[in-house]
Amino acid sequence: NGKDDAFRKQMYYISFMSMQMCVWQKYFHPDNKARRLERRSACRKLFREEPYRSTLRRISFGKLRTNQKIKYVLMRLGMYGTMVRLRSVNKKLLREVSQ
Repeated sequence: NGKDDAFRKQMYYISFMSMQMCVWQKYFHPDNKARRLERRSACRKLFREEPYRSTLRRISFGKLRTNQKIKYVLMRLGMYGTMVRLRSVNKKLLREVSQ
């Protein structure tokens, strides 16, 4: 709505980060007792709505870091559970390295 290109790119990046947090904190949180298929379907449904739909189409893929590119691809493929598992593996590895 009349905003410059830099503003839109930043908005898409923030929206992308929100999508990741939503996957981890709501749909695939250990306290969520819904079946995996139900969680995945609900997540897909949300991400078909704006602004998430536009984010996945218009985010500057080349500007993302490597780990963000992996998350982006997994989101596009609807592999939210895999994305969450990779996050937990990353956290575990970081804890081991820091000890």
